[in-house]
Amino acid sequence: MNLNRNRPDISVVIFTCNSEQFVREAIESILTQTLQPCEILICDDHSLDSTWDIILSYAERHPALIRPVRHQRNLGQAANGDFGKQNASGKWIAWIDGDDRWKPRKLELEWLALQKNPQAKFASSNVQVINEQGRGIEEWKAGNGINTVSGNIFLQVFAKRFFQGNNRSIFRNYLVDKQALTEIGWNDPNLECFWDWDEKIRLSYKYPAAFTGETLVEYRLHQTNFAAREHHKHLNAMICVYEKNLPLLANRTPLEIAYIRCNVEMSIAEKQRKIAPQYHHPEYTW
Repeated sequence: MNLNRNRPDISVVIFTCNSEQFVREAIESILTQTLQPCEILICDDHSLDSTWDIILSYAERHPALIRPVRHQRNLGQAANGDFGKQNASGKWIAWIDGDDRWKPRKLELEWLALQKNPQAKFASSNVQVINEQGRGIEEWKAGNGINTVSGNIFLQVFAKRFFQGNNRSIFRNYLVDKQALTEIGWNDPNLECFWDWDEKIRLSYKYPAAFTGETLVEYRLHQTNFAAREHHKHLNAMICVYEKNLPLLANRTPLEIAYIRCNVEMSIAEKQRKIAPQYHHPEYTW
């Protein structure tokens, strides 16, 4: 099957903010996809380094493919994310932060997974965690095979138990039907972080998922990304996402409710132990 001859209408959105060290790798990883998107929308959140100049140099070389936008002030990650998703022209959307990368077959294999699961509205893959130099640190593998993370995956997403082992992360950079995103609503402006978990909870509650079984997303850990700082904001946002989505459990079995509550409240308690006592939340102490 020649997917590029009749390629699906996919927009890839790249989010950047002071990403000069890594943004070239992010852009190149999209340009080398075996299934090329119809559009690459790059949303720069008012970078103060050379990120915007790098973006413009790529846009000049690929004017029919790359659409650059630079905000006149810093909007923050959630607002920049909404801007990119809402303004992407494709029927299908996938996005990536300016410090991450994709393997070359990421879009191709996720699109094929969706074709094999026509009821699904989004598709995801395993994740390779890389360091600042781009070398692999660890691999996040989902479930115990494709079937455990396809279809209805709401419980795994809400419980933050998508990947094997003690990993509390969830899939990243998934390929999703834009109409499905529109129907579930955009990012919660009250959240300083974990808006992506909130979005995935709402998405998986309403729609089934597809999964490739392959490791196609490269997530970079370094000292300046959000995962390495602001731990108190992580805790407060996690509690907010958890409590606001509890009504979605109304029709679940007692065992399913216990599974989610146990896993999420354990995650909250673990974060409490890592930060200062003033962020102690007695309701979630284990």
